[in-house]
Amino acid sequence: MKTWIERVGVLLYKTPRNKITSSTRFKELEEWNLWFASSLLTSIKEEYDVQLNGSDLQRAETFGDLFGIIETYNIIFPSLPAVFQIKAGPAGEKQNFIKKKADD
Repeated sequence: MKTWIERVGVLLYKTPRNKITSSTRFKELEEWNLWFASSLLTSIKEEYDVQLNGSDLQRAETFGDLFGIIETYNIIFPSLPAVFQIKAGPAGEKQNFIKKKADD
């Protein structure tokens, strides 16, 4: 999570990056606006392959809350082969995806 928060800090232009922690209330930052929210969602999609939506942003108060939501969307079961993953579906519901081997 620390690495992700450091990357989020790149989006900030008024708040000092060293002031950003998991307990930072991101909606209270001077930078909080539609552009920042959109950039934040894009950053999450690129970094974690998780597409959050507006209701996810509404539920989260801090960067730590937001990271917790990301983790619930991107669950990998280590006891199963790596080809089985659960990821968030279009409306936030979880769907199973199975990656097939090229030789199947």
